[in-house]
Amino acid sequence: MANSIAYQMINEFAARKGVGAFSRCERKQVVDQLRVRVTEPSQIYQGKSSLCGPASFLYVIASDKPHVYVKYIIDLYEQGEAAIGNLRVKPGADCKNYKVEYIEEIDWIGLASLRDSTNSVFDYQTVDDQFAGITLPDHLQEWFIQSGYTQVYNRTNLIFDKNLYTLLQAHQKRQSGYVICLLIGANLLSGYPKGNVPADHWVVLNSDIQIDGCPAISWLPLGAKVDDDETVYDKKIDFKVYTWGQADYPVNKNRKDATVGEFLDYFYGYVSARLS
Repeated sequence: MANSIAYQMINEFAARKGVGAFSRCERKQVVDQLRVRVTEPSQIYQGKSSLCGPASFLYVIASDKPHVYVKYIIDLYEQGEAAIGNLRVKPGADCKNYKVEYIEEIDWIGLASLRDSTNSVFDYQTVDDQFAGITLPDHLQEWFIQSGYTQVYNRTNLIFDKNLYTLLQAHQKRQSGYVICLLIGANLLSGYPKGNVPADHWVVLNSDIQIDGCPAISWLPLGAKVDDDETVYDKKIDFKVYTWGQADYPVNKNRKDATVGEFLDYFYGYVSARLS
């Protein structure tokens, strides 16, 4: 039902004429890209920008409520502002007038507008604005709250790694129907050494977590004591996330034998939310 409403909205949007608030983005391009994302929300992709936080958030919105996502994009394009529930988004002139490159037009409109509207000091106006594009956990938490999600929890730390028990709790929440956005170091997915890069990448947990080929939930009865079990850290870990335009990106894609201990070196917690 939600998809049929979304497609009807897109068709009506396509039939209208005129240049929108994002004057450098053609209506036909936005229409074509909208249809793709309603069919496959994982096509939302931040490209070379640092907009992984908005991408994770809008991926969830487009998956749960495609008609809401479509209205959000259409309103931004035609009116220069939009709302998702009580979340008001109104990007600045530089963001709307940017000549889009290295990212598809619809994703610039949706992602950059959200990031620019949230920033109180730094404008987000080009894909090179890496610092202004960073999404803090409390921002992501507030987006979910304002957009109508409930039981929104922020279990993150920007400096220190989180523990296995925190990851297992995220796993358990996903099984209970929560959306889980993990905060990690992107080098984990790329296969590069961690170096000194702290928490810098948001992904959406899209599968159960496997430890040594078994469901991670089997470790939960130990509670917080699981962090004292040294045997678990050398076991292989495997699960899939939404990131970089893919719905099922394996966390060990470039680290085939990634262990629990190695993953935790890149793990900084999660934000969870439940659709009301």
